[in-house]
Amino acid sequence: GAGLRGYKRYTFEGNSFYYASAIYQRPLRWDWLRIMAGVEAGNVAYKANSELFNRISTDALVGLRLRFSWFIALEFEAGWAVPLSGNSKGRVFGGRH
Repeated sequence: GAGLRGYKRYTFEGNSFYYASAIYQRPLRWDWLRIMAGVEAGNVAYKANSELFNRISTDALVGLRLRFSWFIALEFEAGWAVPLSGNSKGRVFGGRH
């Protein structure tokens, strides 16, 4: 992924970062179509010091993932992600994973 899905792209700036996620996936009738739900956490800072760990940004997400592996392995996903801190109402995400 390109970062925390619940936040707009380029929300965070810096040279050092960390990112962690826990995503649960379950096939829906067919193995190639999966429902997914999870949480993500991370932060960005200009230097790898304690500032990097002072604030943790998190989000929760739900969506669908399509897995095509007949010729080449491709995965596409789309869903809704909501930041767990701040005033944002969430946003739609999608793309190739």
